Amino acid sequence: MLCKKCGANLLDTDTICSSCGTLVSNEIETGINNLNDVVFSSPSYTTNTSYSSPSYKKGIDKKYIIIGVIIIAIIGAFFIINKIFAPKTKTIVCTSDKGNISLKYSEEKIVSYKATNGITFDKKDQNETYKDIGTDSYIKQFYAWFKGATSGKCTIDGEEAPISNTTSSNYVVPDNAVTVGDNINGFIKVPSNWTKNNTVDNSVSYVYGDNSITLETIQNSDDTLDSYADLYYNTKIYDGNYGNVTKMGKIIGSYSGYEIYMYNVVTDRFVYSFWFETDDDNIHFMSLEGPSEGENKVTEFLFIPETYTLE
Repeated sequence: MLCKKCGANLLDTDTICSSCGTLVSNEIETGINNLNDVVFSSPSYTTNTSYSSPSYKKGIDKKYIIIGVIIIAIIGAFFIINKIFAPKTKTIVCTSDKGNISLKYSEEKIVSYKATNGITFDKKDQNETYKDIGTDSYIKQFYAWFKGATSGKCTIDGEEAPISNTTSSNYVVPDNAVTVGDNINGFIKVPSNWTKNNTVDNSVSYVYGDNSITLETIQNSDDTLDSYADLYYNTKIYDGNYGNVTKMGKIIGSYSGYEIYMYNVVTDRFVYSFWFETDDDNIHFMSLEGPSEGENKVTEFLFIPETYTLE
């Protein structure tokens, strides 16, 4: 310890400075004693009650979540209801070496179709016929046409069509067939019980019951086979008496041409028409008509066009 006045070294026990005689007070002890009197406690912080944690509007997020859930529920319900109440569809697939066609249909309409290899199909026109005669009749007639025109077969949803795929006398010339016709219109074979109806210039016809077949010849025409076939086809398409009007490539006898098939909704008769051009550069037309049902339905006589010869 040092004297406060002269700076001389002093002992802790000294009360008077030996150098200058100045009275020395015991400041260290006093300081220590004062330190012992100090009470230490944890720091005290004053809470600022004016401050609060950030407030998030969680109610808005929940609102969007609820809306999203409702939208998803509505969409899901729509698909479920649509699946339950949507019209049940079936698919008929018909195949042959002359062309293929498939139809997806419900009880109300033809939903879609796909035709290949020269087979044509007018969906709008066919749906009108479909509505007029009903599902069962349409499919039956459709199959009868395909089988008669191509000797092909059909399945419905992958299973054999309920209408037999086997042919009867189609394309099989009966033993009692006779050759009829003339040098202008060509020749065909018909059953012997068919009789000649009438003959006019460039036309001859034969009948049996409600069935008939007519041969016509267009000589020295400036128009083409395609133009005649297209005109005939388009005329029938827009004729309200006919439905299921279909055009496809066809071999008639040994000649290449077109078959235009249709169903007369008024008379309940099938009409098979054929347009072809022969070696003499003449255009020929053949029309086979008859009932769609019964023992002597017209489909039993579809072998006749195949027998055509020019001589």
